[in-house]
Amino acid sequence: MRKIVLDFVFDERSGDTRIVVGYEDPELSTLELNEAIRDGHVRDEIIALAETMFGQDIAGRLRDGKIPLVCTDHHPELLDQPAGVPLPQAATPGRKQEQKQ
Repeated sequence: MRKIVLDFVFDERSGDTRIVVGYEDPELSTLELNEAIRDGHVRDEIIALAETMFGQDIAGRLRDGKIPLVCTDHHPELLDQPAGVPLPQAATPGRKQEQKQ
C-alpha cells in the first residue's frame, strides 16, 4: 500500500514556504520509483493531493514552481525534525540573582 506524507512548512522569519514529501510505495522498486518521478507521474499525483488538502491556490503555486516540493529521499535530515519551533537564544530570560541590601 502506498503512503504519501505532505508536510506544509512555512518559516515565519524568512517567509520561505515548501512542502516536504515522504513517498513510499512497496510495490515499486527504486528504479521504477525514480522513473515515475522523472516522467512527472509522482509530481502530478502529489500536486493533486496537495490541492485536496491545501486548496487550489497552493496547488497552482506548486505547478508554477513558486513553492518547491522537497523529497525526504533527497533530504533525509527533514524526516526527524522536532515538532516545536526553536526559540532564539536572545529571547530566553536572563539568570536571576538575589540582591541583598
